[in-house]
Amino acid sequence: CVEKRGNYGLKLGDLVIISQSAHIYEDCWEEARRIVDEQRGSFISSEVTSPDPRGNFVIEISNGRISAEHISQDDNTIRTYTGTSAEDVYMKIAAEQLVSSIGHAIYLGKELEKAEIALNYPSLFRYVQDKHLQRL
Repeated sequence: CVEKRGNYGLKLGDLVIISQSAHIYEDCWEEARRIVDEQRGSFISSEVTSPDPRGNFVIEISNGRISAEHISQDDNTIRTYTGTSAEDVYMKIAAEQLVSSIGHAIYLGKELEKAEIALNYPSLFRYVQDKHLQRL
């Protein structure tokens, strides 16, 4: 513990180290790969992974349409937006300025496009939010 080594009147806090080199030795490569694979998700920008304060969307295909259910941060349905294309749905959401971050907008666009592909090719694909398109 810092206090046992000497009382210098310093408070514990962040430590920043700037180094000109870093090296992982060959005998540690497998362990390094394992650590990176385990931690990969934590390196994604917080803008992408943080909940949008304006709410999130549950996207699905029903009755021949794409639906995006707008959900508040306390899990209540605010409104459902529907359309026959990703653009139909996204333009309604954008018109009401329901997305507050670029990361969330990109994610939403990607999910709506996947839903549109599955809607247009129902014998080939099945849409499930946050999954790759499932080939039938």
